[in-house]
Amino acid sequence: MGILQAAVDAAPGYAPARYHAAIAYGLMGNEERMAEHLECLVAIGTSESASLLRRAREERQFKGIRDKSPGFKHATGYARIKLGNSLGEYGEDNIDNIETS
Repeated sequence: MGILQAAVDAAPGYAPARYHAAIAYGLMGNEERMAEHLECLVAIGTSESASLLRRAREERQFKGIRDKSPGFKHATGYARIKLGNSLGEYGEDNIDNIETS
């Protein structure tokens, strides 16, 4: 983490450094530090930091952590939603029906 932490320390408001630090901590399984950097992106509050938070929802490096980390969900607004029809069936067709409506 040395170089990423140095970048964050040198420019705490530099959103890409915070984002990449969050990825690194997430890959190491340190959910607390990952969430701390994601929350800093929220606090930075620029369009760039908001874009990075949206990107995190689909970033493959966060795949193993996004569903189980409350900190990730809180910072990024990530939520998995299941839609079902009246027969109790789940699927993409239901989303397409809602979009059409």
